[in-house]
Amino acid sequence: MTSKTAQLALAALALAMSARLAAAEPPQPREKLYPLSRDEVNLVRVPGEMIEHAVYDTDALEVSPDKARGVLYVRVTPAYAASGKKRTAAFVSTQKSSYALAFAIEPVGAQEISVQPSQSDLARRSEEKAAEQNTNIASAAAAPMAPLASSDFVGELKTLLKAAAQPAARPGKTTVGEVFSESDSQSIRTVAFDERKRRVARLTVRQSEMRVSEARLVDVLQVQNMTAAPLALDWKHFARGAGAVLAVAADTKRLAPGAATRVYLIRDKTEAARSGPIRPALDEFMAGEK
Repeated sequence: MTSKTAQLALAALALAMSARLAAAEPPQPREKLYPLSRDEVNLVRVPGEMIEHAVYDTDALEVSPDKARGVLYVRVTPAYAASGKKRTAAFVSTQKSSYALAFAIEPVGAQEISVQPSQSDLARRSEEKAAEQNTNIASAAAAPMAPLASSDFVGELKTLLKAAAQPAARPGKTTVGEVFSESDSQSIRTVAFDERKRRVARLTVRQSEMRVSEARLVDVLQVQNMTAAPLALDWKHFARGAGAVLAVAADTKRLAPGAATRVYLIRDKTEAARSGPIRPALDEFMAGEK
């Protein structure tokens, strides 16, 4: 191999390695390690909550619960301390939540450990909350309703858009999780939920409620042009972003820099439910663009 060929080969290898490094995911933050005294008794508590249960390695730890105070007294077993091992873990739960704890066994004095949620705890809670809310949204959207009085399809769309576009006249507003006993007498219901936020086609899009009738869903999307130039709304992008879309409407067709408007997606309820429980349209945008 000539010197020039070798230099080219090395350059190609360097580029390949650089590309692999650039494509690699950034390192994940390490979970917090709580220092645990190797030789003395430690106190573990969750501020504002009472610990009810604990799961731990019985070879590593001795745990005595104080049920009146909702705290744990934790001691490293003599055999585990003598082994020289430096790490162990536990899982504690309260009435409100649960926490995964990682301990670093150190030759220090007795520790009072105030448990704070880790990144994995927060992620798990977020997933659990989202799953519960999605179940409530689907139940509210699928509940029985009175037929919507309209002479034809166009008249039905106009009635739905009027209800969606006039906040003061929104009938039957139901916050997700609320029990409503007269759902079968409503012809249009507003289902509210925690705001979703997403970048879609150079727009910031938010959604926190949807209108529901016996046969239709109306997703109300708040969109804002975050670019430095005027932006025409891409109707087709919104129509394709979620399934079962029958019509797309908006307060305006073109947005100035920083300007905001509302976009309405009217969907067929039966078709939307064919692929699974009904969910907000912006959730489908999120799933499709991951």
